Amino acid sequence: MLQESHGAEGLCFVFKRVNYKRNRIGAHSLREEEHHEASERPRQKGKTEAHKEELDENESKVCFCNLRNLREENGLSVIQASADNLCALAETKLAGVLQAICKYRQSIHKISPKHRLRINEVLQAVIHSARSIDYRLANVIIKLASEDMLRTTDLQDLYQDAAGDILVALWDHFPAEVLTKLLEGFQGRLLPYRSILCVLGKLANQALSESDPAKLDVWERKLVEFVERLLIDITDRACCEELIRELTKGARASKDHTLEKVFLYQYYGAILRASDNSQLVQEHLCKVLALSHRGPTETKGIASAVGLAASRHLDEVLKVLEDFSKTFPAQQTSVTKDCQCSSWNTLLLCYGRVALGIREEVLPRVELILAKMIEYFTVNPVDMNLKKSFLIAVLMFLEAVAATGKAQGVRLHMKTTLVECLIVLIEREPIDMLVNTVRQDAMYIVKELSKLKPLLETEMKSSLLSSSFRSIFCLVPLDMLEWKSCTIKQAVNVKGLYRQAMSSLEEMLQGLLLENPHPREFKNMLELMEPWMTSALHHERERAVQTAMKLLTFVAEGFHFDLSPEFSNLAHLTAVLLKLCGDPVESISSSAVQAVSCLYEVLLRRKSLKQRMQKRRKWSVKKSSKLQETNCLGLVVTDSRWQIAMHCEDQLFSAQLTNLLLSALDSLRRSDPALLKAAEEVLNAILQNHVMKIERVKDVVLSIYRCLQLRQSSYWTRKVVLRALTLMIPDHMEEVVQSCLSFSIPVERHANELWTTMAVGPPVATQVLHLLLKNLQAKDPLDESSTTMSLAAMNVIYETFLIPGYRAALVEMHLQLFIPSLKQVLYVMQLDLPDSLKARQEYILRENPRARSFQSTSVEIMKNLFSMAGDWEVYACIEFQQGWSVLCTPQQFLQGTHLIARAMAECGSSQIPGIFAEAALILSTEEDELKKMTALALVIEFLKSPSAVKMMNRFSLKDHLEEGLATSNPVIRELCLKGLSSFVFQQGKVKFLRDRLPILIDSVFGGLEENILQGLKDIMATIYDMDGQWIGPICVDLALNVRSFFEDERAIVRASAVTLFGQLVLRAKEADKAMLKKEVVYSLLALLLHLKDRDNVVALRCKLTLLHCGVFLGWPHLKLMFRSMAWEDTWSCLVNVWKYLTRNNHDNIHIFISQALGYLHHPQVEIRHAAARFIGHTLNYYSSQLSKNLDQDDIFYLTKVFQEMESNTDPTMANFAKMYRVILQKLTVKRRLGGAGERDAQVTDSSLGGKQLNEPEERGISLQLQTEGTPVLRRREALQTLTLTPTRARRPFSQRGKQSSDSRDRCHLADATLGASISSLGRMKSPLPAGSHLSQVANPP
Repeated sequence: MLQESHGAEGLCFVFKRVNYKRNRIGAHSLREEEHHEASERPRQKGKTEAHKEELDENESKVCFCNLRNLREENGLSVIQASADNLCALAETKLAGVLQAICKYRQSIHKISPKHRLRINEVLQAVIHSARSIDYRLANVIIKLASEDMLRTTDLQDLYQDAAGDILVALWDHFPAEVLTKLLEGFQGRLLPYRSILCVLGKLANQALSESDPAKLDVWERKLVEFVERLLIDITDRACCEELIRELTKGARASKDHTLEKVFLYQYYGAILRASDNSQLVQEHLCKVLALSHRGPTETKGIASAVGLAASRHLDEVLKVLEDFSKTFPAQQTSVTKDCQCSSWNTLLLCYGRVALGIREEVLPRVELILAKMIEYFTVNPVDMNLKKSFLIAVLMFLEAVAATGKAQGVRLHMKTTLVECLIVLIEREPIDMLVNTVRQDAMYIVKELSKLKPLLETEMKSSLLSSSFRSIFCLVPLDMLEWKSCTIKQAVNVKGLYRQAMSSLEEMLQGLLLENPHPREFKNMLELMEPWMTSALHHERERAVQTAMKLLTFVAEGFHFDLSPEFSNLAHLTAVLLKLCGDPVESISSSAVQAVSCLYEVLLRRKSLKQRMQKRRKWSVKKSSKLQETNCLGLVVTDSRWQIAMHCEDQLFSAQLTNLLLSALDSLRRSDPALLKAAEEVLNAILQNHVMKIERVKDVVLSIYRCLQLRQSSYWTRKVVLRALTLMIPDHMEEVVQSCLSFSIPVERHANELWTTMAVGPPVATQVLHLLLKNLQAKDPLDESSTTMSLAAMNVIYETFLIPGYRAALVEMHLQLFIPSLKQVLYVMQLDLPDSLKARQEYILRENPRARSFQSTSVEIMKNLFSMAGDWEVYACIEFQQGWSVLCTPQQFLQGTHLIARAMAECGSSQIPGIFAEAALILSTEEDELKKMTALALVIEFLKSPSAVKMMNRFSLKDHLEEGLATSNPVIRELCLKGLSSFVFQQGKVKFLRDRLPILIDSVFGGLEENILQGLKDIMATIYDMDGQWIGPICVDLALNVRSFFEDERAIVRASAVTLFGQLVLRAKEADKAMLKKEVVYSLLALLLHLKDRDNVVALRCKLTLLHCGVFLGWPHLKLMFRSMAWEDTWSCLVNVWKYLTRNNHDNIHIFISQALGYLHHPQVEIRHAAARFIGHTLNYYSSQLSKNLDQDDIFYLTKVFQEMESNTDPTMANFAKMYRVILQKLTVKRRLGGAGERDAQVTDSSLGGKQLNEPEERGISLQLQTEGTPVLRRREALQTLTLTPTRARRPFSQRGKQSSDSRDRCHLADATLGASISSLGRMKSPLPAGSHLSQVANPP
């Protein structure tokens, strides 16, 4: 253990004496002129001082006398006294003494070897103590010593070693001259004499151990130059073979000459460096690495050899090291384990020496070298030798990086991993003994690492500090450490190691603070130290308080940043330190007093406070009386931490007030009632009187948000913090909004409370919406934060529709929100979410499936804008045309925009003037092409609205559209062209379209089935472009024929027909509504039943057309019907629409019954079931009404139909028949009781074998006309058999047979149709007979 301790201290801590501004390693060779200047400086100094150190005649005689007294015949006391006299004289007259010694040696030739030995010993002592030596004298001494090294005497090695020690002493003054003389002693041979080799070994060890880059540079440069000259005469292979034999022989023979081995390895490395044979280099590197198991000397020498070779053969060296690391056996024995540990040690030191040797080439390889070091260390991190080698290697690596002068630009990506290894080293050091420097070295390395980028993460830094504090503060008391070292019989300087450990910790803290000189770092360090400052063990408290005091002193003396931003947390630390001022341990109380003094010196920066602090007398150990003088600071007692707000708030900085506010908010999360009350008072005092001074609003809002998030937060706490937010809003509106947006993805309950609180009144709510709109539109594709804020603003805008406080503001701003919100839909759909937002959204949707995605939220805002404005008709048009889905598709965004604008124009939305004005303003001012396209799409569709046409000239719309034709964007050109082609600008377009409409109608109803679908679409487009003008004369006939396609077998044709019918109803002018009303009534049941159509598009189109029909017929409460159709399930929707249909058409219920009978044989089973349900519900709820309109034969026929349904193979239909047949029996009873069963005048219908039927006032046929076996109805002719005209009044018998010509024509058409139906009418390609024309069609039956 003693050897380990000294080894660590000798090898590791020598690096700590390095001034890294002057690098220890000669990574950059001295230039020739620099070397010349370095050599000339001692010479010049020697010339100037030599004359001052000349001996006078008397001193010269004394000196010669003392030199003579060193002869062997004199006694030891005389010899010692003479040596001491010479050394004492050399302290004042060094040059004279040296000159006298040289002169004595040269003038007296017959000097015995023993006498010369003693003179050399004195000379070595004098040189060793000298600060500078004359250059000429040094050359003389070098020459004399070199001669003595080669002289053979009876003293053998003792004489030569003494001469060599003179050269070793001169190495400190003239390294180049000494090394040159020694290398000359090789005399052309590969290996020198033993004495020279011994001196070279000492110098080699000294050069590697000392932290003098100049000497190491001289050593390596001279050695390399010598080797290069040597290889001129001798091959590199021969040199390498001879040296490897010498090293092997030396290892086998003896282990005494360890220093010589160090030189031989360096010599070996220099030869490999000078070699041009890369294969030879690799071969001999493998051989030299194979000697790594022989001991620590070999390890050190091998590392130096590898480092020299790497300076020229880096790739070969790295390859050999990598291969060598793979040669260790998988199965370990006790022997192989020791060998492997030696090998790992060697590899670690090799990589450290490689880093030093390759100079600036280390920069691109820092990650590789550091990774290898970490890899080899983790093999066996508990081995002490491996720990030391790892620490030494890392120190060499850091020194190499620093030596490049470019350390500031290096990014060490494995810095965190290296720190983790250092944490392991620190944590594994015992706390009951202190016998080595491992923990100190690890902390020193952390200090050096703090100079390299990147910064350590906060968690890693906290872990490092916690481990370091635990390792140092938890050490047993010093006397126990000393006793422990005695028990293990290890002679170590425990006090020195302890002081070293404390110093290393302080330096590490200072280095970490310099790495990131921010008050937050300082605060975190002190917070991590707090548990030890409050420890129950006094030695732990003492160390922690002393460390805190020195750190505070360092900050107070060397830093100028203001700690006021961290005042809220440091206030608590101040209380802790004040408490420690009364600690019974004097050293702790004294350090605490100094720490508090430094803390206040840093915190209270204002001049008045500084003056007040200066007036106070210096704190001393007797602090009890001095604490009374600090009452102005309100911190006399630990419990009065809040009094600072009351006593000194006018003298506090804005930052200090802010931090006091943050501290108060933090205290609201506690449970102490007194503390909560004090925190509320501080909160109110600051916000009511100094709200303008508040800084770091984001942190304040974050603290408020965290108070709301606490599960145990009471109603009182929530009320207090939300009131604080209310007080901040008038002066910090924008900052508060920005801060709250950071909590708004998603807007969960606590964030919703913040936004609800901000709506303190309509003016404030409007300002909030303006700021939200600003953030919504601030989109920078290169800035992720702007994307996040835009999405957060979108989320909040959606939530404001659900908060009552924003209702008035939304009504006021809905026009300004419309186009940006519409554009936001496309932005969100096209947005490639950043990974962080994508992960957050996935987590939100996974945790709450009902949560909305960003895409759905953007669409919901548009929906809410229509709901807020009361435009439910527009909403319905968009909903039932699947407009929201179209809008959500980026490729169809403009189509969706057209659809929205068209719906607004068709429904006469009150928002059109305002949105038209906003869009026109965008066309004239906005540069964003997407925004222009959106505005154009709206404006063009609004041209169908009279309110927009009136505003057109005011905004010079035509000029903007004409300018758009010249733009390079094809979409804008197309939109402008479409706008200019509107009938508003083309006065003759309506007449042209009116003339073209009959041709389109003929193409649809002229018998060519392939033209039907396209013809229906063309008719719709034409009617839309005409805006319903001039279609009155043909609207009835067109509606009648379009209805015939409601039962087409092709879903797309059905959907188009229903849509066209809805357009006719929607665009009918007031003069045409009376003619079209009957067709609308006759279409209601078909539209109702087709809500159950298998094709979803058909069902949606039927919903929209039903709404148009309801508006047309003036039904009340259509908004409720829309809600039912939009959001309830199909059957609930069907029932509700049935209610609206029957309630608003009492006189036509029997007609609907007649129509429904035909649908009992429909090919779609869903529609058959819907028809049966309709008949049953209507008979059940409207039996009284039907009893007045149906005669006995009609009821008889219904009974017969129900009987047949009971035997239907469809169980659902059979169940309906059984259920509703009872209701039909009740209807018969009502008919009889009401006297309605009396037979009236009859007419005979030939189609039923002469059976007489009731004849209504207008065209009409009995229910019995729908006979058994009626085929599925496909076209207009089949549907005509299902319609009945309301029976308003029965005529007397005398009038039954008299019909008007119009009635006879209608009945004739009905009879013909019925005949076709009964005779199993085949499929017809056209709803009209061949050759018939639309104008020939009568009104619908």
